[in-house]
Amino acid sequence: MSVSNWFKQLVPSLGILCVISNPVHAAVQDYLVTANRPNNLQVVDLKTEKVVRTCKVPDHISPGVVVMSPDKSTAFVLAGRWENIYGINIDNCKVTFSAKQSTSKERVKTITSLAVSPDNKQVYTIQTPTFLGKNEYKVLPPRFAVFNVADGLNAKVAKTFPAPRQISTMATGADGTVYAAGAHIYAIDPVKGSVDIKIKMRDWGRKNMANPDALAVWPIGDISKEFLIMYTTAKFKDGSQDPATAEWLWGYSRVDLTTGEAEQREFAPIEVIMFTGITHPKDKNILYGILSQLTKHDVKTGKVVKRVDLDHSFYCINMSSSGDKIYIGGTLNTIEVYDSDNLEKLSQIQLTGGDQGAATVQVFAREALSTS
Repeated sequence: MSVSNWFKQLVPSLGILCVISNPVHAAVQDYLVTANRPNNLQVVDLKTEKVVRTCKVPDHISPGVVVMSPDKSTAFVLAGRWENIYGINIDNCKVTFSAKQSTSKERVKTITSLAVSPDNKQVYTIQTPTFLGKNEYKVLPPRFAVFNVADGLNAKVAKTFPAPRQISTMATGADGTVYAAGAHIYAIDPVKGSVDIKIKMRDWGRKNMANPDALAVWPIGDISKEFLIMYTTAKFKDGSQDPATAEWLWGYSRVDLTTGEAEQREFAPIEVIMFTGITHPKDKNILYGILSQLTKHDVKTGKVVKRVDLDHSFYCINMSSSGDKIYIGGTLNTIEVYDSDNLEKLSQIQLTGGDQGAATVQVFAREALSTS
């Protein structure tokens, strides 16, 4: 008798019910979250390209910075006119975390800096405080602030330590390092409180190269596992640094969020203005950028592969996890969808409510949300 037949006869005799099957994995698909006026957090199913949740943020959404928790269950939103942080469960729209940073003695603003620890337990931001005296205001040094997610509603700062000035966008690496854009790209250890320069920007000391000029407002690199800040610079022909004969270029400073590897390079001539850029999730040689045009760049050759005009300016770009589609938003109350290969416009997603302004368009993959 074979072992399998013997087992089949043995199980019933022992009164055992045994079910052997392959494990069932829940379907994973792409979603998009963004914020729009007056106080909406919109959750879009990118399979159907329909809004499946409109969650209410308990405050004015400005600036509308949105980052997802690593487990993709909670959207953390910087709102309340740059002061307050909210965590919203996207499965049921419940507010599970809130931190109002200002007090009667201090007005605290956060300039787009928001990040979450890899274990979902802490939220980070850079606080820019102002002491509110009876007859004077005093600007105080900026500080890196840590909040514990478990503190829930009305959370208070767990700890702070000094941070460089002018930091805006942040992202967390796989090892817990927080990367922050300011005068340089900094690497911050939220446990030790140390701050190091990861990529030099201001006074970078590159011969016959102008110091870079960068705009860092939108934390959008999760899909491509990168912290990428684009910059403009000039490459001069000689030490005279004559702007009339200089080569004007786009470049980027990029940190791989998985490995921590850093890269800085120029990749295209300045022909149009771009607010945000992202590399293809499966091909880091391809970079897309937007504002009034959508441009596809070949990084290695420094060539523009293709460029298309847009209906109006869009501030924020993101991509599907497969890299097949591009999603652009910001300014008005629509998300437009483009083919990443030929830059053909595929569709438009209409959001309920008002415009997005400078809100983040965040794309992520997770198990399917309930439609109930």
